[in-house]
Amino acid sequence: MDCCLGYCIQASSERVLVCAAQPHPAGLLFAVAQEPRDYYMRLFQGVQPHTIVPIHWDNFFRPLSKPMHRFTRPGRMHLQQLTLLAQQTLPQVQVLIPEIFREYTVRY
Repeated sequence: MDCCLGYCIQASSERVLVCAAQPHPAGLLFAVAQEPRDYYMRLFQGVQPHTIVPIHWDNFFRPLSKPMHRFTRPGRMHLQQLTLLAQQTLPQVQVLIPEIFREYTVRY
């Protein structure tokens, strides 16, 4: 409780970062949309991912039968701001906003 964990998953030469506290090179980055701009600048430049998936930006108390809706909490970066910052920092990056119950294949 009250602790945030980050994960680095590696299979062969492919690396995935989830909620990374420190930047490490990876192709796929799952990033929480609630940090200050400086954190993302450092993270994006250090990781250099080809795909970023924002997480924890939605209101996860809503039923899954309803569309995703932004979770309004002070200090959270708007999803559009995070997407724009990612694309400005890494022009070739794909920002993937997942949809409920949709399966995705990410190619490296």
